[in-house]
Amino acid sequence: MEPEPLVRMFLLSDRLHGLENDAWRGFFNTLGVVSGPFYLALENELMRAKSWHTSLAGTSAESWAQMLIERYETDVEWHRRRDEEENLHLR
Repeated sequence: MEPEPLVRMFLLSDRLHGLENDAWRGFFNTLGVVSGPFYLALENELMRAKSWHTSLAGTSAESWAQMLIERYETDVEWHRRRDEEENLHLR
């Protein structure tokens, strides 16, 4: 629920600037295989992102962690709506 020491060191380094999207992809790629509604898996990742944000509060990586939360909130909502629409079509 917190960045591992090596990841934290990267997030707090000057290297984060310009590699923010790569850092996001690295976070996202830990999701693994999803069984069931995708938005539920993303909600779990959103909780992990919020935990990372708390862990990184007051550091140079706090704004990156906030962006991570915002991306997940957007994705959760999009996938939730998509799932609801698919369920309507199946009825």
